[in-house]
Amino acid sequence: MKKFKFKRTDLILDLYVEFGKVGVWYCDKITGEEEVSEEWAQMIGYHAEELNPMSDEKFISLIHPDDLKTSLPKIIEFYNGSRNTYENEFRFRHPKGLIGDEIHYMSKIIAVADVFDALQSDRSYRCKMERDEIITILRAGSGKHFEPELVEVCCEMLYASGK
Repeated sequence: MKKFKFKRTDLILDLYVEFGKVGVWYCDKITGEEEVSEEWAQMIGYHAEELNPMSDEKFISLIHPDDLKTSLPKIIEFYNGSRNTYENEFRFRHPKGLIGDEIHYMSKIIAVADVFDALQSDRSYRCKMERDEIITILRAGSGKHFEPELVEVCCEMLYASGK
């Protein structure tokens, strides 16, 4: 079992990370040490050895420039201790620096299809979602995370299927 360099006594969490293939970002706010699991790194197109040791500066450099305006204040509040947690939606930069039309169209199709598949499938932690809920989530990401025309094609197919 892969071990983080940080000592944790919570065996259950270790088992979830190892066998559940859960992406984890460990941040010790006292020492300032940070580390990401391989699964977390892979979710954004990297390998853990490329990102570890993680740092505040490295994390901020990964955020898509258009999202820094809303994301940065929340992140700063978290790191300076004025909040213990934060929830934020932002995009990460492509590992090769690609943006917009530079990203292969098939990758954009796969992005929508992958999220659709995850939402319409039962998971160990939740039941599959209903069609209208899936459409709401996809449309909320349209123009941010997904190519708008692909979201609409997916939604039209969902409506046409009646499922």
